[in-house]
Amino acid sequence: MEPDDPLISREQSAHDHARRLLAKMRTRTSSAVESADAATEVDAAIAEWTLRKRLASLNDDPGGVFFGAIDDGRDSFYVGRRHIEDEGSDPFVIDWRAPAAARFYRATMRDPLELRIRKRHTIEDRRVVAVFEEDFDSSDGEGGGGVPDPLLAELERDRTGEMRDIVATIQTEQDLIIRAPLDETVIVQGGPGTGKTAVGLHRAAFLLYEHREQLDHEGVLVVGPNQRFLRYISNVLPSLGEHAVTQLTVDGVANPRIFAKGTDSESAAIAKGSPAMAEVLERLVVDRIVACDIEVPLGHRILRLGEDTVALLIETVLATGGAINAAREGFQQRAATAALQARHDRHPDEIQQVDDLRRRLRASSEWGEVMSRIWPSQSGVNLLRQLYSSPRLRNHVMTNSELADRGDLLARPRARRVNDERWTSADLVLLDEMEFLLNGAVPMSFGHVIVDEAQDLSAMALRMIRRRTRRASMTILGDLAQATTAASQSSWETAAEHLGVDSASVAPRPGASQIELTMGYRLPAPLLDFASRLLPAAAPGVAASTSVRAGGTAPIFTECSEDELATKCFEIASRLAGTFSSVAILCTPTMEHELATHLRDTPDASITAIDAASAKGLEFDAVVVAEPASIAAAWTHGLRVLYVSLTRAVQQLHIVHSAPLPDELVGD
Repeated sequence: MEPDDPLISREQSAHDHARRLLAKMRTRTSSAVESADAATEVDAAIAEWTLRKRLASLNDDPGGVFFGAIDDGRDSFYVGRRHIEDEGSDPFVIDWRAPAAARFYRATMRDPLELRIRKRHTIEDRRVVAVFEEDFDSSDGEGGGGVPDPLLAELERDRTGEMRDIVATIQTEQDLIIRAPLDETVIVQGGPGTGKTAVGLHRAAFLLYEHREQLDHEGVLVVGPNQRFLRYISNVLPSLGEHAVTQLTVDGVANPRIFAKGTDSESAAIAKGSPAMAEVLERLVVDRIVACDIEVPLGHRILRLGEDTVALLIETVLATGGAINAAREGFQQRAATAALQARHDRHPDEIQQVDDLRRRLRASSEWGEVMSRIWPSQSGVNLLRQLYSSPRLRNHVMTNSELADRGDLLARPRARRVNDERWTSADLVLLDEMEFLLNGAVPMSFGHVIVDEAQDLSAMALRMIRRRTRRASMTILGDLAQATTAASQSSWETAAEHLGVDSASVAPRPGASQIELTMGYRLPAPLLDFASRLLPAAAPGVAASTSVRAGGTAPIFTECSEDELATKCFEIASRLAGTFSSVAILCTPTMEHELATHLRDTPDASITAIDAASAKGLEFDAVVVAEPASIAAAWTHGLRVLYVSLTRAVQQLHIVHSAPLPDELVGD
């Protein structure tokens, strides 16, 4: 539409009015903050904190205080990132998370949900530059089909190195996930560019809005694959006014105070991530509890319990469940009661008070020693060190398990000091399992947990994630075609089992719903279609996504000699950096080190070199993929890693190679 279009003029006037209302709201809130600031009571301090938080959310946004509008013939509202009310306290702009805003995202020509008009605005520097209006009463109304112009404009914009929110362009299938109930675990399968990550983050923002009091107290956890990814998404929730969110890697969830210094072989990582390790660790813990005869002097007599009786007491206590170290106290109480009862049965004529005998028994060093010998207090760190360093112990606790013939994969010499242990990422997860077994301890628990790239998590890591949520309230995001780690998941049904939820929602286990996103918004169709050639071999059974961006440039190929490869990649990336805001060279770890020399000598910060597996979840304007055949050969799931590489570009994809391309990519 032209700038002098009457519709744009009306919408500009409405936007100016909304900004004035927002300024008045800010003035009122600022005055309330000043009043609260003068008080010293605890309640007043809490009120001041709340008001300051609200004040921060009332900033004027150069990108617009609304991005859409809905009209059903009775009521009309603008839709924005925050609620804005008029002088009579009636809503002028409704928060995108409000129930009334759901129709903005879900209405279609087939089912307009009683809407007459929907508008989508493009606003730059507080100026309305375009309005896309859909008339649901008119079968030939503008916007009756295809992809809305504002969405296409958003998809075509340059990437800045940080993910932005998609609140103005959320699609119907995405909105259904975002607004799913808090008490439901949602598993989202989606190919590259379908918006999985953005949907998960906006679900966090929605739940914090819908359950503010509860989740402000309990918190929301976002788990990402690496620190680079967390930096990439770090600004999305703050841009939506939400800060009560913790973002961690899987290592950080396991133990934020211990860093993984070691690296497992692929076979060891598979063994440590196997669900059978849960059984092995439980045997390791219980194995230290050993029944024996008890003979302890108490006064002029001997308290006695036979080994069979002690074994029955141990079995009874273990059957009640709970943490092993905590159950130790229950065993000691039962053992004391049984021993005193046996004494009374043998000497019913004694008049000694039972309470006094129990007190004397608990104070007895001999009794304490035998209790510790039967049921010792245990340390998860020490037990895991012993398991790794002792062939005899491994053989003992792994016999008859699914890992019985893989004990040597866990073998590792014990470091001189605990602090010198070279724990791996898989070890940190096992230490968390041990801590839970022994002490029932969960370092952190949250009202809701969101896991991105969940297909790469092992069974043991998924068990750990489940322990971080108080009521099986989770959003699990991933793509099985991008499962590249050694112990990654092959199906969401299996992953649901490890998470302790039932994908069929069958009682009594908490239920989970599976949703598949198949519409791609990030990649142009020529790039997505090219990458999808890998799917039949890389991930049989995973359906290819369909891009809404029909146009775009097909992949550009450059062939060179092996000696020229790194230089050629850097030359192309440098040229692309003159046009695009973000450029990445995706390659093998070996080439990443080689390219580091070139990058140190360039002042252009828009170019980055990343090993292909670490690029998962990221997006760039332009990508240079270096030697696809080497990428496919460098990892066990090499074709999946290559698939990741080929699906990171939103504008241009350059493929530089000296070796022949993988067969799957050759052809029309």
